[in-house]
Amino acid sequence: MSWNITPPTDLERLRKHLKVPAEQMYLDILRISMERVERESPDTVYTIQEQLDQLDQLKIQKSNLVSSGSYGLTYKKVDVLEWEWGGGDPSSGVAIQEAELVKDIATALHIELPESNGYGTLGRS
Repeated sequence: MSWNITPPTDLERLRKHLKVPAEQMYLDILRISMERVERESPDTVYTIQEQLDQLDQLKIQKSNLVSSGSYGLTYKKVDVLEWEWGGGDPSSGVAIQEAELVKDIATALHIELPESNGYGTLGRS
């Protein structure tokens, strides 16, 4: 199995989902990792592509939650006869799934991602 080179390319999808800076050094690391996976484990390429598709769907799902106005709102019981909007985030499940997929992809590519807030450097593991 080979990487998709038609837009949107797998390189660009990986860069976007893994939050890899669009700088030559980081893109080279990502390309090298992709080439290694393709050479050593072609089946993993297909798995990563499926995970990228899942991430795309989760992004759409999250966007739909935001546009529907239900993002961050859940019902909480106030009284026996009343309900009011309260805190909570129905998209937290989506965020957890996204984080797990991103971690799985990074592990498959043998790259380390920054641990907090998207800051840090991309490195080879």
